[in-house]
Formats: sequence, structure tokens, C-alpha cells
Amino acid sequence: MYLPRKYKILLLLLVWRLSSVFLVQTAHVPDEYWQSLEVAHHLAFGYGYLTWEWTANIRNYIYPFLISIIYRILALMSLDYVTVLTTVPRIFQALISAYGEFKFYQWTKNKWTLYSLCINWYWYYCATRTLINTVETAYSFCCGTLIISPWEFFLTNIVPGFYFSMIHQRGALDAMNILRKEITNTSNTTNMLFLTPCHATPLYSHLHVNLPIRILTCEPNFHNSTNYVDEADAFLADPMQWLSHNYNENDAATIPTHVITFDTVSPKIVQFLEHYQLISEIFYTHFPQSNYGTYIHIYKLK
Repeated sequence: MYLPRKYKILLLLLVWRLSSVFLVQTAHVPDEYWQSLEVAHHLAFGYGYLTWEWTANIRNYIYPFLISIIYRILALMSLDYVTVLTTVPRIFQALISAYGEFKFYQWTKNKWTLYSLCINWYWYYCATRTLINTVETAYSFCCGTLIISPWEFFLTNIVPGFYFSMIHQRGALDAMNILRKEITNTSNTTNMLFLTPCHATPLYSHLHVNLPIRILTCEPNFHNSTNYVDEADAFLADPMQWLSHNYNENDAATIPTHVITFDTVSPKIVQFLEHYQLISEIFYTHFPQSNYGTYIHIYKLK
């Protein structure tokens, strides 16, 4: 079947962006989940966790709403499996990004400029992430208001592109895959405690099970309290004191069945973890930031 040249270019862009949906297997920033998928999951299925920006109504719902429509369609077709729920929104974003690049090409009328954009490793890394910034970039392409200078060397993009797409911070997603299997293999009494910096991993959008989960929050000082410290900082300042205040080790009903934390925190809560066994140590990054770690630890109640 004959296709005009411009449609061939659009098709190639679609294939290129769809490839990153499956090749990029790492997490980047919390917003790609907590400002899109988690909100959409709450809209579509009626349960989940909304961060303070959404409960305070200071965020725009358009993008999460579009994803929630996709979720509802998948649910109506009985296709609301976790893998599908986490992949289809990225395919949706790939289509938006590819179309934006196509409009960018029509604007510049320069194939080498388009080539430079396509081989930019960071854009390949971000173009299919469910970030509102990614959507805005694609829309900027469509409006013809973004100018990108071509990168001089293609080879300089290969190593960082591979590393950040396949290795760096992939543990945030690998941990959710392991927890999802744990939920499948255990009883419905499962409840989880994430002792990580707030929003270090996705949550209900990658589990798709309505079970009790507690995370450390980092909400602003809404009530102008004196010497305010958010929950995540309070925990990291003195982990054992925070755990002693919030959990009674002698009350089995309050103790979480699974604890998720970083390897830098585990040694600080050894006493609390006496009742747990380490079931998985997952690589996170070679370059941990403050309060993060090289590995994510998943503990299960003995």
C-alpha cells in the first residue's frame, strides 16, 4: 500500500516512540506516577492515594482525566491487569510525543533537525513518561515555538541513554512488580509500610489492589505550626522513635506484613525488623541521593 512521504515519517516516529515504551524500564521522578497515574487510578476505580496538591485542588485534572478514561475502557473490557494499566498510558503518551515530533518536522522542514531530536537520549528517556512536562513539550512542538539545536555527536547519547533507560532507578518499578506477586501469593490481610522518602515509588497504579498501605508524607505546613517537620523528615531524623510512636510490636493487628525501605535505613531499624525476614534486595541506583540508597529492601513478617 502506497503511503505519502509525510505519513511514512509519522509512522517511523510512532514506531520509534513505541520502542521506548518497552525499552525504558526505569523510574525518573515521582511526578510521572503521583501527578498522573495515581490520580487517574483514583478517578477510575475509586480508591488509591492522592497527594496534598490534589486534595487542596491546586492541580489541573485534564491529563489524569484522559488517562482515567483509558482505565475505565480497559476495565469495561476486563483488561484492567496491572501490566496493561501501566503500559497503555505510556503508549498513549508515545502517540502524543510522536505526533508532536511530526508537527515539529513540518515546522522546521529539516530532516537533520528531526534526526537530532530523535537521537537525543534524554528525550528518548522522557518522551513516553506520563509527565505533564512531556505533554507540554509535545504541544510546544505542535505550536512551533520550541527551537532545538542539533547535537553534534550521536555516539555521546548511546551510553547515557542506555544507562538511564535500563538501569538507573529501575528498582522503584522492580519493587512494585515483586510486591504485586507477593499480594497474589499471600492472603488478603496484606498491609504495607513504605519507609522511604515520600513518593519514591509508584503505589496503587502499579498494584491495582485496594489494600492498606502507609507511606511517609511530606505535606507543606498548612497550619503554620511552629517548628513544623513533615512526616518523612521526622522518620529519617530518628527512625526507631518514629516507629515506636506509631507501631506497637505487641499488637499484631497494627504491624505491617511488608516493610519497604532503602538499604541505608535498614541498619537504623534493626530492632523493628527482628520480626521480619528480608525477601528481596533490589538494585536502585549507583548514585543515591540523600535519604535514598543503592538498594531497596523488602521485608516480610515472619
